[in-house]
Amino acid sequence: MKYQAIEIDKFAIKVSDDNHEGIVRYHDVRDVTGEMLGKVDFFCGGSPCQGFSFSGKQLAFDDPRSVLFFEYVRLLNELREINPEMQWMLENVNMKKEFENIITETVGVNPLKVNSAIFCPQNRVRNYWCSWHVDPSLFVDRHRYINHILDLESEEQIKTYTPKDQGSRSENCHEVGHADDINGHDILKRIYSPSAKAPTLNTMGGGNRHPKVALTEPEWNSASIRNRRLDASGVRKDDQLDLDLVPCLEVKGEKKSNALTTVQKDNLTSTLPQGRYPLRKAFDIPREILKDNERQRRVYETDSKSPSLLARSDSPKIRPIADIVGGQGKDLLRADIEKSSTLLARDYKGFGNQGMTGVRTSEFYKWRRLSVVECSRLQGLPDDYCKSVSKSQGYRQLGNGFQVDTIFELLKQLPKDTSLDNVASAFDGISCLKVALDQYREWRE
Repeated sequence: MKYQAIEIDKFAIKVSDDNHEGIVRYHDVRDVTGEMLGKVDFFCGGSPCQGFSFSGKQLAFDDPRSVLFFEYVRLLNELREINPEMQWMLENVNMKKEFENIITETVGVNPLKVNSAIFCPQNRVRNYWCSWHVDPSLFVDRHRYINHILDLESEEQIKTYTPKDQGSRSENCHEVGHADDINGHDILKRIYSPSAKAPTLNTMGGGNRHPKVALTEPEWNSASIRNRRLDASGVRKDDQLDLDLVPCLEVKGEKKSNALTTVQKDNLTSTLPQGRYPLRKAFDIPREILKDNERQRRVYETDSKSPSLLARSDSPKIRPIADIVGGQGKDLLRADIEKSSTLLARDYKGFGNQGMTGVRTSEFYKWRRLSVVECSRLQGLPDDYCKSVSKSQGYRQLGNGFQVDTIFELLKQLPKDTSLDNVASAFDGISCLKVALDQYREWRE
C-alpha cells in the first residue's frame, strides 16, 4: 500500500515517522495537487475543526483553519476526475447544523454522526461524510470503559478531590467530583469515574485540561439527621437530660435508603463512612431540615474531637464543608468540602480505636490525570506511539488524531472490491488512519 500523507506539523510528522516506514510526504496542503497524488484509491481527511467546535469560538468559515476544508474539497474534486471510482471520507467535529449543512452541500453526501464510546472508553462524537454506505445498526458495543485502559504502573501524581452530589452523567461520562487544588473553570476540575467513559480528548493545551480519573470513588450510604445527647467525648448519653440535644448526621453504612417519611431529614445520603457526626459550628440549620424549635435548629460546638462539619440547604450565604446530600431526588444538604478543616475525628462509631483526627474527607478520594500511554489507548493506538515527543506534544497530537477503532469499524463496511493500493491522507496528523487501514487489511485477509 502506497500511503501519501499531507501534514505540516513537525511534531506530528515526527510521531508518524517513528511508527511507520515508507510514507510519501507532502507538507502544505495548498501546494498539493491531484496530479501530484496520482490515481488515488482512497482519500481521507480531517480538516482543522477549531472554527466549528462547540468548545471554541465557532467562527466557522471565518476561521482561517476551517477554510482549509475547501482545500480538502479541491483535492477531492481533482482526484475524482482522475479516478471516479475512488472512495473517500471526511471527518469533523459535532457542530451547528448550519455549518454542517454547508459541508454536506459541498461534498454531496450526508454525514453519519458516530460516538466512539461504542467502540472505546472515550466519549468522542464526530461527523463522518463517507462515499460508501455505512449501516450503524451493524455496530456492536464493545463495553469498554476507563478502567480497561488504566496503567497500574503509571507515575502520574496522585491528588485528592471533593465528591459531588451523586455526580453528573452526560454522554456516557460520569463525573464524581472536583479536584481540590485546581482553580479556574468548572470543566478543568472534573474528576471522572473509571467505570464509565472518558471525556473527549482535546489538544490539552493551556494547563489542567488533561482527562482526570478517580482512583477511589465515593460510596453513597443511607443517612439521617437525629438529635442526640452527647458527652464531651462525643459518646451518646440519652439518659443525661442535662446535656443539650445535638443534631448529628448518622450514617448507617447501608446501600438501601431509609423508609420514606414526610420529614426530609429522615432520608439523606452521604459518602462519609459509617458513624455518627455531630454538626458542630454555631449557625441555624434551615427549618425545612430540622423541627421548628430554636434549640433543635441550632448547631452546637462540641470539644476538639468533634468533626468540623457544616450542613445547609440551597442558601448561597452559607459555605458548605460537608459531603451530605439530600435523598428523595432533592438536594437538601450539599456536598462541597473545598474549604473544610477537620472533618473526621476518633471515638465515634465506625472508626474503632485507630483515630482519624485531622483527616479531610477528600483525602479518601484520590485522582490523577490520564497519562500519555492511557490517552494513546483511548485513541486505539499502541502504548509507545508518542514516545518520540514530549508529554505535552504527545497529549496534543493524540487530541488531534482519529479514534482508530472507530475508523476501523467504518472501513469494515467498505465495498469488498475497494482497492487500497494508493491511499492519500490530507491533514494526516500522526497517521492514525494508517493504523486503522493496517488493521482493516489484516481483518480483510
